[in-house]
Amino acid sequence: MKKEKSINEQQEARETDDKISIRKDYTELAGQAVQKIGFQLKELREISELSQKDAAFYIGLDRSVISKIEHGKYLTLSVKDLIILCQLYGYEPGQLLDQLNLE
Repeated sequence: MKKEKSINEQQEARETDDKISIRKDYTELAGQAVQKIGFQLKELREISELSQKDAAFYIGLDRSVISKIEHGKYLTLSVKDLIILCQLYGYEPGQLLDQLNLE
């Protein structure tokens, strides 16, 4: 005989599904932000006529990390490093973040 779920169990299941959905939405939004920030940083670097190697040296990272940042594949860029890169490129971090337009 099939046992029916109690009302509490049904409510808990719905809440769990909602939390998973929200977490997925935030994860996708964060991924979009990382990609957009990376693309903008690449544009700023190129406008500044700096190489990835130059940027990496200035910030104290490997050139491959700069490449990952610019391609949206580096998820652990610190706020400090973001500020340093923006300063190197002659740009305000707030301007960069204002341009994200995430939806």
